[in-house]
Amino acid sequence: MREVDLTELMDAAYAAKLKLQQKAAANGRDVKIYLHWTACPYGRYYAGYHVNIDDDGTLIMTTDDLSDTLSHTYMRNSGSIGLTMCCCWGASPYDKGDQPPTQKQIEMMAQCIAVLSEALDI
Repeated sequence: MREVDLTELMDAAYAAKLKLQQKAAANGRDVKIYLHWTACPYGRYYAGYHVNIDDDGTLIMTTDDLSDTLSHTYMRNSGSIGLTMCCCWGASPYDKGDQPPTQKQIEMMAQCIAVLSEALDI
């Protein structure tokens, strides 16, 4: 795991683009970006997601290759990228818990989507 910025994320997406496209096509779909929250405390990162976004907007990549197949989304992991906000500890269907998404997390999630969408032509 390592901290990255948006430029490094874009570079990683460009580097993984062809492999992601091939994996997605093998499953009859386009490359996807799946958005999550961990339902765990701020600062706890999970290797099942390609990118973890902490409460202050810090990006943590768990792999050097965004085309790696990780365990973020049931039956949709191949040819996709999993982004997660590290938040919502103690959440329920009606309450975002003691550690809800921060404005910095939400903004960084949007920026990640924009960067990845541009790099991957999606």
